[in-house]
Amino acid sequence: MVGVRKFDRKKMKNAILYFLEHINNEHLGKTKMMKLLYYLDFDHYEQYGKSVTGDVYLRLPYGPVPKHGTEMLEQMADDDAILPVRGKSGPYNQQRYISEEATDLSVFDGSEVAQLEKVAITWEHSTAAEMEQASHSEIPWLVAEAAHKSQLDYGMAQFRTPVGEEPEDKVFSTSPKFNNFVKKLAGKNEG
Repeated sequence: MVGVRKFDRKKMKNAILYFLEHINNEHLGKTKMMKLLYYLDFDHYEQYGKSVTGDVYLRLPYGPVPKHGTEMLEQMADDDAILPVRGKSGPYNQQRYISEEATDLSVFDGSEVAQLEKVAITWEHSTAAEMEQASHSEIPWLVAEAAHKSQLDYGMAQFRTPVGEEPEDKVFSTSPKFNNFVKKLAGKNEG
């Protein structure tokens, strides 16, 4: 496939470290990390015609997952680059990580660093469930699901609606935070 590069362990490792250093860790568990990597690769592919990490994304029940994602996290923990810790997110147990090593930005080119920052800013306060819902509504996921394929096609990235460009009514109707806000307002106005 044009634009898909060979899997790059250094870029995957440093993307993980970057997200651990730049995102609010309250919601950053393993599932959210996998979605951040998906958005990094597919957003960069959509704009520049090539992924950042070169990983293949599998269609799993909780959304797109990089084929080497779990293996990389385990290897990074073994190498003391990250420290795994157990946490809670609402009623759910969550695997989180603490960065024990600084990000080496020299492994990325300028567009890749800019994409890391854009993904971090865009999804910082989102939960894994919100990111899962967003990724499940995108064309790469929907096409793979409809075709019963086990992996997502980077070529479908060009058909995604960029974050921030969705019609407002669709964004608001699917946002749990917005819906809770509206319910709270309605409750105040009734009393």
